[in-house]
Amino acid sequence: MTAFLTRLDRAVYRAERSLVVAGLVVMSAVVFLDVLHRTAADPDGLLVRLVHRAWGGGDAIADSTRTVALLLGFAFWWLVFAFALRSRKADRPIPAGRALAVAAGITLAAYAGVRAIVALFPNGFIWSQPFALVLLLWVGFLGASMCTYEDKHLRVEAAERALPEAARRPVAVVRYLGTAAFCAFLVVASWKYMVFHFEEWVATEHRGGMFLGTEVPRWVGFLVLPIAFFVMAARFAGRAVQAARGTLRTRDAVADLVAGRKASAGGGGA
Repeated sequence: MTAFLTRLDRAVYRAERSLVVAGLVVMSAVVFLDVLHRTAADPDGLLVRLVHRAWGGGDAIADSTRTVALLLGFAFWWLVFAFALRSRKADRPIPAGRALAVAAGITLAAYAGVRAIVALFPNGFIWSQPFALVLLLWVGFLGASMCTYEDKHLRVEAAERALPEAARRPVAVVRYLGTAAFCAFLVVASWKYMVFHFEEWVATEHRGGMFLGTEVPRWVGFLVLPIAFFVMAARFAGRAVQAARGTLRTRDAVADLVAGRKASAGGGGA
């Protein structure tokens, strides 16, 4: 039974890690697309204004100024891509002429892709930031649950070290049971909060109870709360059982820090 629970806990941890990685990737992508769209959709962006100011133009920005700014931007990214190709580590460095040609193709493709994004999404990605906040909610609470699995949650280690050896086991049992009970309380509270938003979503025939600017129901976003707190409660309860049996292995952050410094000092000396 213990082996089964250990495998189950490891499987849950792997699922959490996959969801966190996917959430971070999607969150970064949608925010990047939003910033990219806002920048590309503005015909008088920062570079255009800088060129206009350098030429000492009047109040109105001419089309020729925008053209010059576009060419300057193209030249900048062309050189950046060419430098990246030339400076990359490889057994056979790419010739300068080929690097310039490939960089020109990459720059043209990137510009075409940006213009396509602007054309396909004329209204932009106004939903990206609220959606990213939903993902941040999931990433944050799943990350907290992962910290419980990795024994990286906060605890007062100075107090643990001050206790006599005989008192550490019962104190650990009480501590983990108390934390598990608190997490269980949060499971109930967060479940009720999630159900409230679910009922609102159902009562409005799936038209209300959404995060602002998105089609994501609030109950979906807050569903991570009871899930994460339930997993944390189960893990803390398991730690309490291990502490009672004397089989608990905890991570000593201070010892890890000291060992890390010694390793760094040894590596530096070598």
